[in-house]
Amino acid sequence: YTVIGALSTWTIRDGMIVTSGVPISVLRTDRQYENFILELEWRHVHGGGNAGLFIHSDALPARGQPFTRSTECQVMDGNHGDMFAIHGATMVPDRPHPRGWMRCLPSEERANPAGEWNHYRVESRDGRLTLAVNGKVVSGASELNPRKGYICLEAEGSEAHFRNIRIQELPSTNATPEETAELDQGFQSLYNGVDLSGWRQEPGKPRIRDRRHS
Repeated sequence: YTVIGALSTWTIRDGMIVTSGVPISVLRTDRQYENFILELEWRHVHGGGNAGLFIHSDALPARGQPFTRSTECQVMDGNHGDMFAIHGATMVPDRPHPRGWMRCLPSEERANPAGEWNHYRVESRDGRLTLAVNGKVVSGASELNPRKGYICLEAEGSEAHFRNIRIQELPSTNATPEETAELDQGFQSLYNGVDLSGWRQEPGKPRIRDRRHS
């Protein structure tokens, strides 16, 4: 896996992937996936917690945004099972959103409260995506673009736990380059959301000064 943001946001504990949620960050697979069945369990530590699962993601965040172009399966306490396209991705929701957004609201509320585990089953097949929450499909979309890309966990402000992450790859249906997310080209983020450890001062060059205090 590759971390986009601060390494300190993510830890491994008691067989779980744990995110502190601060600073916001993305943990993504090292390679892309096209057709698959993905299962995982998640829970929030506190009520109102927020996180996410990104499907068919680009390697890096969208320009000017902290998160990647992808289809997000919402992992939010009180707003789970929501599926929507973000930062330039497109999809056709199974149930049209009342405001016309590329977003499929869940057909019913099935998540357990904060502190208890929940199960997600995501199926990606030839540009169609479905999300089952605790054993029942509640959201879906078709004509996804991209329909091949990375899979990511999203940290967004609060502690969340993930475990028992499993994926079964299915035969390819030959996504075109136009239907494929941007590949990792070896770039790294210079700012991790915490400090400037990704930057260095060239010998003999003056340090950058804060103009507000110069």
